Amino acid sequence: TNGQSKPLTDFFTEHPYYLPPKGAYINIHATLMSFFARNLWRRMWDAVGPIDDDEDMENCNLEELGGEEEEDFIIARCDPMGRLQKLDQDKDGEISVDNIHQALRNMLGLRVDDSNKDLAEFVHSYADTDNDGRVTLADFK
Repeated sequence: TNGQSKPLTDFFTEHPYYLPPKGAYINIHATLMSFFARNLWRRMWDAVGPIDDDEDMENCNLEELGGEEEEDFIIARCDPMGRLQKLDQDKDGEISVDNIHQALRNMLGLRVDDSNKDLAEFVHSYADTDNDGRVTLADFK
């Protein structure tokens, strides 16, 4: 360990064979933040979308679609453009870290500190499915 937890440091000092091999460590902070980011993004998606019933939300998963006609129908029901517009508070065509930070507060009711946007940055990173550093309509499809 890095010494931050005396009980863990003591345990691993006495039992070093329980430590994972070098290079096999995981950053638990990053792992937990990714988990929270994924769940918060889904909650935001639900909060800004048309919800007629649970089946509509389940059908917004485009990975299992069969044909082009069905895909167009599902996209229309899921309304990615409408969702983008609701999250894009500054109307620049993309969802920024600040937009997500505001949504965490205003849509999900979380208490967020304006001086720390780490959580919003993790959510933004999760939502950026094409890894171009921007969350746009392309990331919603």
